[in-house]
Amino acid sequence: MKKVDNIFLYPNKIPIKGFCRSTIYDLREKKVSFIPNDLFNLLNNNFSSHKNDFIPDEYFSFLLKEKIIYTGEERLFSELSKKWKSPSFITNIIISLTPQNINHISNCSDIFDDILCKNIQIQVDLNITEFELETLLDKFNQSSILYIELVFYKRKIKFSIDQLRKFCETNPRVLNFIIEDTKNSIEYLDFKKVISVTYCEFKNNFFVIQDPNLSLFTESQKHNTYFNRKLYIGKEGEIKNAPECEKEFGYIQEIKDVEELKQIISNSTFQKYWFIHKDLIDVCKDCEFRHTCVDSRLPYQRKDTSWYHKKECDYNPYICKWKGEKDYKTLEKCGVIVNKNGYSINRERITNLNKELWAE
Repeated sequence: MKKVDNIFLYPNKIPIKGFCRSTIYDLREKKVSFIPNDLFNLLNNNFSSHKNDFIPDEYFSFLLKEKIIYTGEERLFSELSKKWKSPSFITNIIISLTPQNINHISNCSDIFDDILCKNIQIQVDLNITEFELETLLDKFNQSSILYIELVFYKRKIKFSIDQLRKFCETNPRVLNFIIEDTKNSIEYLDFKKVISVTYCEFKNNFFVIQDPNLSLFTESQKHNTYFNRKLYIGKEGEIKNAPECEKEFGYIQEIKDVEELKQIISNSTFQKYWFIHKDLIDVCKDCEFRHTCVDSRLPYQRKDTSWYHKKECDYNPYICKWKGEKDYKTLEKCGVIVNKNGYSINRERITNLNKELWAE
């Protein structure tokens, strides 16, 4: 046993507790490691409160080897601030680009600059010509937009590698191509160390588990990492917080200046989901991935002010299984009930299930 004295956590290694297991987020290397909950409790209870306690040799060796802790007479690194700040009124915009709204989008490029947006995803309609898209991208190339992702839906597009490379060279802010419904088998193409071209078949995936990083982690503490500071412009120019939201807040063709757009995005109803972070949502609050998850499912509020999702996630944190994985079970089969009426867990059933699933 090692005495927890003069032992410190590296500030970039963040322990996160889940229902069945815990994780270590490495915000420097951008990776996740799994640890048992009893080790999390040691890290959380002892190191964070500076208790003069002991840690098993096996755990001590693991923590030292993985560079999760360091030893010394004094702390060498300051604590990590968990505050998230952004100068942008809107950090990312999703545009459903159509012949009906392309001119209005182009005319608003200066307004997007004024709200300090850096990231744009453009979902390209079938009828948009290459010339129209090039013209719009040229506008964005003259703006402060840093990253653009192009999504082509329901369309057969066959670019040669040379064509893709040329397109990237003439549009330096294009970060990703996502092309649906093609049978092409093209692997990751690294044109500028950031460019990726993805051929895929879109499915109704609700969320994306991302590599942990400082910005995502700090934002997740008090914000919903999908809805926070997002703006969606639909096919008819309608303005919403996100594509999944029902309420519209006007039309882009009616926006005359940046102040009108700022008035919309400052509306508390527009920001309804911005602050509904994972620690407030049933099931999500028990998940070890909650601070690295970007989830597009709408959260719903009960009469008692608690939050839940109507659609079940593909990951079940009560048994650490993904949908489609062997022995996966739904929440209901695990004894977890979550709906508009409330939230309940049959802990005995979950314990027995985990003994069956993970018994050595």
